[in-house]
Amino acid sequence: PKHHNPILRSCPPGPAPANPRTPLSAQGGRALKVPFYELHNGLLSPVAGKHMCLPAKALKELGVHADNAICLAMPASNMTPLIPLQATLAIDLGMTQVFEGETYALLHNGVLRVNNLSLGQHGTLYLHSHDRRNYAVERYTPAQCQAQGLEILGWVFHWSHFRQQRPG
Repeated sequence: PKHHNPILRSCPPGPAPANPRTPLSAQGGRALKVPFYELHNGLLSPVAGKHMCLPAKALKELGVHADNAICLAMPASNMTPLIPLQATLAIDLGMTQVFEGETYALLHNGVLRVNNLSLGQHGTLYLHSHDRRNYAVERYTPAQCQAQGLEILGWVFHWSHFRQQRPG
């Protein structure tokens, strides 16, 4: 052809990984009951009898200790369409170190928030929303984080939701 197609590979694909990741739905074995929590007066409280079952193997592969896993409802629409309002979130409370672009649950002046995070110079915390048209990037210095009670609860490692209605 006159023009090379950049989508086509110039070399054959490499070997398949020895231990390929399997989708959550294909994970067999033991399921863990991850408890649901709600926010009351700025504090997380467990919801009696409410939990989500997740495969123990999936949590282990992600490095999530079962005692650090909780579920919450997505509190806002700032992450739509990636994470819809009221989607069920699974959070690792043991993972509060910021990794560029990862999604985290936060408490901000007692309000639950979910954002992608990044760190800037001098420890400035940047909160990014998936819906960039309606939500600007927010910046908080370490002093502002402390003054405003902004704390990272944990890494969001799973989310799910059902559609609100059938099409048609």
